Amino acid sequence: WPSVEAETREEHLRTPEGEPVAKPPRPTQILEARKLAARPTIDGKLDEWSWDGPGVIRIRELSMEDGNGSQPSRAVVATDGDALYVALENQVSNAAALKRTAGDWGADDGAEVCIQVIRDGKAGPVYVVQGYPSGKCQSVTNAGASDADAKTLGQAVEYAASIGDSAWSGEWRIPLAALGIEPAGKPSIRFNIGVLKGAQREWIAWVSAGGAPWHMDRAGVLQLP
Repeated sequence: WPSVEAETREEHLRTPEGEPVAKPPRPTQILEARKLAARPTIDGKLDEWSWDGPGVIRIRELSMEDGNGSQPSRAVVATDGDALYVALENQVSNAAALKRTAGDWGADDGAEVCIQVIRDGKAGPVYVVQGYPSGKCQSVTNAGASDADAKTLGQAVEYAASIGDSAWSGEWRIPLAALGIEPAGKPSIRFNIGVLKGAQREWIAWVSAGGAPWHMDRAGVLQLP
């Protein structure tokens, strides 16, 4: 899973450029990033992250349809004023089967952080940074970012992952400057996280967009402290 020959819902997982499924309007979900006093270590381990306080979200909504997935994830989103951090924990039922090297989007377990900065009322490129249990990380053009923009961001991102008995975790450090955000700036930021759950053949998101989680007009909003 998913294959090109699969039904339309699963085709979106491999080629999610299609239009999202029509859904009734819903209130915009707003997330306030946690303010960090010190730069965390990016090692794929989540020991130094607290699951209490601001910046915590649950990732469980089915991205393609209504309802929640059977294996939820959770994340802490934070900033130290220089970078955006995402610490993600993914519960899985197939930890032993997770790939320890490489990974292919749409075929293997993985997660993607989706970001779009709005400046002076104009929407910037939609950045999509994918991470895998193996530690592989890639900045992709699936949502329309140019090759140059995706490459520049990808070279600036730090990522690490680890695999446990019943979950895998990933940590991203995304410099604000690479997103075009000034240190003292507080722009409007559209934000979402999507996770592929291979054993369940589910694609879940923080905010279900009725399609790929990078359909940012249906995503949530991230606020910097």
